[in-house]
Amino acid sequence: MFTLGSCAPIIGTQVLSYADEAEMLQAWSEFLRTVDPDVIVGYNIFRFDLPYLVNRAKCLNVHEFPFLGRLSSKSFLSILF
Repeated sequence: MFTLGSCAPIIGTQVLSYADEAEMLQAWSEFLRTVDPDVIVGYNIFRFDLPYLVNRAKCLNVHEFPFLGRLSSKSFLSILF
């Protein structure tokens, strides 16, 4: 689990805490590229969550963030829309 700031330990979960939002978003995007999942599932994740994260990363100048997929030259938003 990636968290901004600290949180209580969660049994069976690796908690990765970050003091800086940009650092956390960078780490999460690197994790996603490393894990390379075939499917990402969530409620309204493609119409809200991921676009929100991409916009936050853009505001924080995390330039590599939107390149989440296997097509490393295409940003997440250009593939989706």
